[in-house]
Amino acid sequence: MAKKLLLAAGVIFALASCNKQPANTYTISGTLSDSLQAEGKIVYLYKGKEAIDSTAVVNNAFTFTGTVSDSLKYATVLMKKTFSSLVFMEPGKITVDATEEAATGTPLNDAYSSYNKEMKSLQKNMREKIEPLTKDSTMDEKIAEKMIDSIYQKYTADVKDLNLKHFDKHTNDIIGTLIFIQILNGDLTPEQFAELKGKAGEYILADENVKNAIERQENLIATQPGADMRDFNGVNDEGNEVKLSDFVGKGHYVLVDFWASWCGPCRHEIPNLVNIYKEYKSKGLEIVGVAVWDKMEDHLKAVKELNVTWPQILNEKEATQLYGIAGIPQIILFGPDGKIVKRDLRGEDIKKTLDEIIAEKKML
Repeated sequence: MAKKLLLAAGVIFALASCNKQPANTYTISGTLSDSLQAEGKIVYLYKGKEAIDSTAVVNNAFTFTGTVSDSLKYATVLMKKTFSSLVFMEPGKITVDATEEAATGTPLNDAYSSYNKEMKSLQKNMREKIEPLTKDSTMDEKIAEKMIDSIYQKYTADVKDLNLKHFDKHTNDIIGTLIFIQILNGDLTPEQFAELKGKAGEYILADENVKNAIERQENLIATQPGADMRDFNGVNDEGNEVKLSDFVGKGHYVLVDFWASWCGPCRHEIPNLVNIYKEYKSKGLEIVGVAVWDKMEDHLKAVKELNVTWPQILNEKEATQLYGIAGIPQIILFGPDGKIVKRDLRGEDIKKTLDEIIAEKKML
């Protein structure tokens, strides 16, 4: 009898062992709809830009298995031209929904899926409001632009509120790290930045991307109106070395446009700058373009296409870090003494600012 009990206990233990996933392993699986025609295609697991694993779709399903490692906190599950989903690499069974591009099944993935669902709702709401305005041929273009800008400003504020809400739940984990960086890419007052940084735990503050984002934010705070120019080197369109100080602080007002050839909003702003240059150059205004995150070949092509005639400095990334720039275009007005007069200039605000300077008889 005792032997039978021991045998039964052994069988139960063996079955339990077979059904239980090892504590430090993950399984990532997903099922794809027939409409995707994915049978036999390859699904990849990416760490940054590097594919670290791959598997074929069999019976409209795919599976990855592996061991959790400190060197891989999250990855992207991707099928080219079909779907991609961020996945946090933690122990357990993780399910990827290719339609929603979301991962669930473990604590971090469930939490991020909830956050991402709210973010997508905000994005959908914004698109639904903006799309009719872009298609309405009867509406005045300037009125439409103002309405679109207003919608986008509301969306930006809502995103900031959403990020702050979820960051408070993740002040010392990988989700908090990603959200922290997103928040720093937006608009923050010095007080808000100090409060946010004070909430961040050691895990977040030790991240190299966070350190870079904090440095950029500190530089942004240090380059507000009244601050001195921060100099940097680059090359002009002929490939010769130039510095920002070759143009700024020489007794003229100078608009410095940080832009890139691939940036739609940057290109959209150029015709406005062309008109500004024509109108105000004789009154003492100079413009300098700073091409960032760009390739020389693409930059030169854009300069020609957009009829840009003012000097250019090609600087890959140092300039953006020095001035705390997370997004472009960023247009900064410098005074004759090299001090910053105003940042974040766009559209009609450029002309308005220059007219105010002329009215005060400050323009040379």
